[in-house]
Amino acid sequence: MEPGGRLIYNETDETLRQLVEKEGQHLTLEPYGMPEHVIRNGITRVRFGNASTDLMVFGGHNLLNIHAALLVCRALGVGDIDFLAAIATFKGAAKRLELVGKNESTAIYRDFAHAPPK
Repeated sequence: MEPGGRLIYNETDETLRQLVEKEGQHLTLEPYGMPEHVIRNGITRVRFGNASTDLMVFGGHNLLNIHAALLVCRALGVGDIDFLAAIATFKGAAKRLELVGKNESTAIYRDFAHAPPK
C-alpha cells in the first residue's frame, strides 16, 4: 500500500496485528474489534458511541464485520446514525444462518458452510 493509505484491520487477530505494527507504520491505521454489545432474549444490540440498534444477525464474526463496515462507511462520509439504521435491516447472506422459524423456546436456522465439517 502507498504511504498514507488507510488500512482497516482486525486487531483481534494477533498475527495480523503484529504484522501491521511491524510493516504498516507508513499507513493510516484503523483497527477494529469486538464492538460494545449486549444480548437479550436472543437479540444482539450493538452500540457505537451514543447510538445503538438491534441486529437481525448474531455471532462474533458478524459483530467484527459490522465494526469494520462502520469504519469503511465513516471513511466514505456515512454517519453512525445512518449506518446503524441500515445495518438494523441487514439479514445476512442468503442461506447463511437464515432464521426459518422460532417460538418461545426454540429457533431454527438454515445454514450452509464452506465445507461439510463446518
